[in-house]
Amino acid sequence: MKSKVFTPFKRLRSMFNVITKAHIILPMFKDVFAGKYKLPIGRLLLFIIALAYMIWPIDIIPDYIVVLGWLDDLIIFGYVAKFLDEELRKYKEAKLRMEGKPVVLPGKWK
Repeated sequence: MKSKVFTPFKRLRSMFNVITKAHIILPMFKDVFAGKYKLPIGRLLLFIIALAYMIWPIDIIPDYIVVLGWLDDLIIFGYVAKFLDEELRKYKEAKLRMEGKPVVLPGKWK
């Protein structure tokens, strides 16, 4: 039985992965809007809504309340980072396939 105790650490790892792959985010969305890469509509809407929520100054806890205002944006980013990390990995693999380069799959081989 898996424990839910380590879920925040998984989200922190996803957030770190997204931050380290930040240089891929803009090209991915350019390819999505150019029609070169298919992104599920649900995920695309999730990313757009989350980005708008983080940028928009009016949200559940206003940003002028220094720590709490940023905390709700960080929670939203943590939730979306999991999905964005998965999509960035898929995009990177698809990009390598389009360029004809070998794709190295992550994971442990037994």
